Amino acid sequence: MPLASRPKSPGGYDPAGERLARVLTWVWTLAAVVAVALWILRITGPLTVVPVIVFGALNIPVTPSLVSVILVALVAAALMRRMRLALVAVMVFSVFGTTVSLLILTDNWIWNASTHGMFPYAVHMIIEATGIVVGGLTLVAAVRSWKAFPARTRPGAIWVAAVIGTAGLAVALVLTQALIVATTQAGWTQFNELGRVFWAAMGSHQGGWRHIDAVPPWVQEIIAILLALVLVITVWTLLRAGRRSAQWTGDGEIKLRELLAGHGDLDSLGWFATRRDKEAVFSPDGRAAVTFRTIGSVSLASGDPVGDHAAWPHAIAEWKAHARTYGYLLGVVSASEAGARAYANRDAEGAGLAVTSMEDEAVLHADRFTLGSTDMTEVRRAVRRARRDGLTATVEHHRDLESGELAHLGVLADR
Repeated sequence: MPLASRPKSPGGYDPAGERLARVLTWVWTLAAVVAVALWILRITGPLTVVPVIVFGALNIPVTPSLVSVILVALVAAALMRRMRLALVAVMVFSVFGTTVSLLILTDNWIWNASTHGMFPYAVHMIIEATGIVVGGLTLVAAVRSWKAFPARTRPGAIWVAAVIGTAGLAVALVLTQALIVATTQAGWTQFNELGRVFWAAMGSHQGGWRHIDAVPPWVQEIIAILLALVLVITVWTLLRAGRRSAQWTGDGEIKLRELLAGHGDLDSLGWFATRRDKEAVFSPDGRAAVTFRTIGSVSLASGDPVGDHAAWPHAIAEWKAHARTYGYLLGVVSASEAGARAYANRDAEGAGLAVTSMEDEAVLHADRFTLGSTDMTEVRRAVRRARRDGLTATVEHHRDLESGELAHLGVLADR
C-alpha cells in the first residue's frame, strides 16, 4: 500500500507549535494559489488589487507576476517540507513589511492625504497598521513554531545560492538594459527605464511605474521569465534537502536479520530490508526498525517495519524524525494492512500517512496454475510476445546463487 506524507513534528511533539506551523504553511500555500490565478488569468482592476492588498497586509509578496508566483510557491513548498530556512524567509518578509509599514505611518512615505484624498489615505493607513500587527504576530508564531521546522539545507548552500543569485541578477540587469537600448531611443548610460521595467516585471505598478510606454510589453515578459529562472535556481539551491550517504553497517544488518528471524514469519517481503542500498532507523530499544531509500526528496520505506509489532510506532517515529532532519517527504510502498495501519496512525508517534490499496501480492500454486482459463488471456498474449522475442525464465533458490550472480542481479534491478 503506498502512502503519502501528512507530517508531524518528530520527538518533543509540541501541539501548539505544530498548529502554528500548519497555519503559516497553509497561508503561504493559499497565497501561492492566488498568485498563480492572478498571473494566469491576467486579472485587472479591483480583482487584482484586493488580493494584493490582503496578502500585502500579511507581508506576503503576492502580485500578478511570474516572479511572485515562483517566489511564493517555492517558500510554500519549503514550508511544507519544514525547511528551517523557509521559516527564516517568512520572518524576513515580516520584518521587511513591518518596517515599510512603519515608515509609511510615521513619515507619510509614498501616501499622504493631500495627494490621494482623506478616505483613500485613511484606508491605506489602516492597511499599513494591520500589516504591522500581522507582522508582529507572524514573528511570534515563527518563533513559537521554530522546533516544528527542523530540516536543514545542504552545507555551503547559502554561499552557492548567493553567487548564483548575484550572477543571475547581473546578467538580467545587463540584458534588460540591452533590450531597452535596442527598442527605445535610450543610450547605454541612461537608466531611467531600467528600474521601471524591473518593477513592472515583478508585478509592481506603483505611481510612475503604471505605464512604461517607451518599452514594448514583450521586454517586460522576457525579463520576468529571466528573473523567475534566476529565482528558481537560486531558491532551489538554497532550499533543497540536505543529504547524507547511505549509512549501512555490518552491525546494523546483523540486527535486522535477528529481528527478521524472530518476527518475520508473517512478512514474505521482510528480507528485502537487508538490501545494502537501504538505510535503517531503529526504535530506541532496538526491537523494531524501518528500512528506506532516499529517492529525490522522498524518504521511501518499503514494506512493514521489521521486528516486534509493539515497537513499530517507536521505529516509525524515529524514521519520521530522521526525514524531518533532512527535509524529506515520507512515503511507503508494499506495506501490509497491519503495516499501513501503523504508518497511518495519527497519534504523536505515528507518521499520519494516507493509505491507498494496491491489492495483494500474487501467490501462485504451481500444481493448479494454468494459462488456459479465460481470465488469463492477457497473460497468454504477454507470454507469446516474450517467447517470440527469445526471452526465457528460470527459477532458482536464493541460497544457490553465487555472490557474483547476486551482484549482477542487483545491478540489473537498479536500472
